[in-house]
Amino acid sequence: MEDSGGFLLINEQRTGKTDIALAVAEHFSRRAPYLLIVCPKGAIGVWEKALEREFPRGTFKEVALTNYEQIRARHMEWYRWGDQRKGKLIIVADEVHRIKDRGSGQSRSLRTLRRRAAYRMGLTGTPLEKGLEDAWALADFVNPDIFGPFDNQLGPDRKTIVKVGFEGRYLIRGGFKNKAVVGYRNEEKFKRKLHANSYRITLDEAKRRDGRVPEVLHYRRSYFDLSQKNQSIYEELKKELVTEVNKKRVRVKNVLACCTKLQQITGGFLRETWIEERRVQKGKKTFIKQIKCFQDHPVGSEKIQQMHQELRSLPARSKFLIICRHVWEIDTLNSWLSQHGYRMQVVRGGMPYEGKIEGDGILVQIASAVAVDMSEADSIIFYSTDYSSIKFEQARFRIRSYSKGKTAKYIFLLARNTIDETIYEAISQKKHLADLVIDRYRHHRKNQE
Repeated sequence: MEDSGGFLLINEQRTGKTDIALAVAEHFSRRAPYLLIVCPKGAIGVWEKALEREFPRGTFKEVALTNYEQIRARHMEWYRWGDQRKGKLIIVADEVHRIKDRGSGQSRSLRTLRRRAAYRMGLTGTPLEKGLEDAWALADFVNPDIFGPFDNQLGPDRKTIVKVGFEGRYLIRGGFKNKAVVGYRNEEKFKRKLHANSYRITLDEAKRRDGRVPEVLHYRRSYFDLSQKNQSIYEELKKELVTEVNKKRVRVKNVLACCTKLQQITGGFLRETWIEERRVQKGKKTFIKQIKCFQDHPVGSEKIQQMHQELRSLPARSKFLIICRHVWEIDTLNSWLSQHGYRMQVVRGGMPYEGKIEGDGILVQIASAVAVDMSEADSIIFYSTDYSSIKFEQARFRIRSYSKGKTAKYIFLLARNTIDETIYEAISQKKHLADLVIDRYRHHRKNQE
């Protein structure tokens, strides 16, 4: 921070990134008395409590707390705000991996606002999800001198490389029109540069340094088979990318959309979506508004039954989480578990967690499992999960704690020979799901030929 004005704090979750960031900000508060904290919506409450706990009044002249969506949507207002505090501003970006896509509005807006700040900190437990290219935007935010510009600088002929950028130094291009990243070069040099401008410690390392015993992590895959009817629906959709449910045709347009539909089937339902045009009256004018509509069709309960078996095998009085991706699964499981005598809480968009597990367990939508401490529980059942390894890591850490030393159990419900197994492989090995699916499809076609 003294030399470059910025650094990346890439500690694992539960190692006190929030407290470290606030301590560093306080250290520089005399030189930069204005503090801006940018974080996901779900983490705003956590930061509010931390600010009340750590900072007495008068530490900063002004503290602003906002989320990434607001930085993008109201970027001109934030630029003007930053101009008024230029050179005296500290920006802390929590979950800074959200800006790794350098072309996104959030990434461009925050990296432009960065120019107004004297000091910048980026916080994330998972800086690299796919490859080295994920780190460029994060490093550019805290200090653009770490890796320099991303693109190669071309000469007047638009072909000759005059100055090599990040992509030329570290990425190997190939594939269609030479646009895909097919490999990496100078990886040791990349690691040295990233290490010199970042700090990382894992939860287990922190515990060992303090003389504590790390948790024992137990992972188990719980397999089950789809019913014959459900399997036929699955195979038809997998083959045709179109199927019939309740005498209606449900169409799928691309690979990831197909993966979502296949995952819905293994979870027990299939969502049909369509667009309706409706007339909206505003004053004397009438507008045609397109509204996205949907209907969920139940198709099977095999995964629910498998989940029930796993719950019955847990020790008495143990607390647990059930992680789901889809709202239909949350609502259906909540009703089903209530009928079978379980007392459950629900945490999803608009339904915050108050910090105490009341009852037997919690149903958590994976997108809502950010900056939430649910370490009272010792088991997680992954009913379904997202394709993102970052979201998986955040959900996985919900039950881990610096003070705990017991076993953390992770149970994955997987329909045998389905997309469930492919998604599990993608998130556990940090592979891109679409590429994994396409490569396997190509391999299958070659074997057939």
